[in-house]
Amino acid sequence: MSRSSSPLQQRRWTPRQEFPDPPPPPETETDGAGPMSFGEFVGLIADETGLDLSGAHPGSLLREELGWDSLTMVELLSVLERYGVNLPDDLIGELRTLADVHHYLTGLAVAEGPKPMAPANRDRDLLRGPNVVLMPVTHADHGLLLELHTRGDHLVRFRLRGHTPSPDAFHRLLWDRVLAQFIAWSHDGRPIGLVSCTDANFQNRHAHFSVVAMPDQRGTGLALEAMGMLLSYVFCQFDFRKLYAECLRSNFHQFENGSSRIFEIEGCLREHEYLYGAYEDLLVLAVYREAWRRQHRRLYGEEAPF
Repeated sequence: MSRSSSPLQQRRWTPRQEFPDPPPPPETETDGAGPMSFGEFVGLIADETGLDLSGAHPGSLLREELGWDSLTMVELLSVLERYGVNLPDDLIGELRTLADVHHYLTGLAVAEGPKPMAPANRDRDLLRGPNVVLMPVTHADHGLLLELHTRGDHLVRFRLRGHTPSPDAFHRLLWDRVLAQFIAWSHDGRPIGLVSCTDANFQNRHAHFSVVAMPDQRGTGLALEAMGMLLSYVFCQFDFRKLYAECLRSNFHQFENGSSRIFEIEGCLREHEYLYGAYEDLLVLAVYREAWRRQHRRLYGEEAPF
């Protein structure tokens, strides 16, 4: 008797259009300039991410030695995209050293260099990014999302906090106090995760946001790209001053490089959550409208439409 596949395997989004392959390497140099040297490349990445790369060398491991997290990968992908480099999703998780990134940047970058900054376009589709597209949640997605929230350590680390709900209870939880909610898909139709905006307070002009990544997407940065798209969408559609997120201390390592640059740590509830037999701190993070306006410009190569 064969077992049926899980919703994570069954559910796929079908792209509405074909996306072009990454551009081939330029055959000729422009204006006499050669490919970007490794030193120039390190300087560019240091400027974009704000990380100290003074001791970096081609063999430096991105995560193990340089401390790159998922947020750094989002910033890296934005740099590559501005140079015309669109890596296939399956290659993103294979980047291990600085030499790997330098290879793709110099081998696939368009000859003209980075794209110029685009003016703000309030008619642009904020739900489609360089590597991710956001789609509204439908009833057909509930099986996928139930397994996402209950599979592995997601069951205790995220929204359910160890509870195993009935399908009806999960449906109510999924839409509890929701303002905007989307499933993130890669351009080739693979689910990336769920991004949500909840608990809107229009009097004091703030709300909360959250992101839950598919297990196979951890570390790629695509879930955080989707989170950034949600932030820009919400700031564009609603006049919020800031957006809050709550984060367990043990989850913070995935994006701590953005502290004080992209978000502020506004509070710490010490030993607030009981997890795996011990108490753990809960951090309260805040992304401010003006700070995110600058990040939108840097990450997406255009002025923010809000």
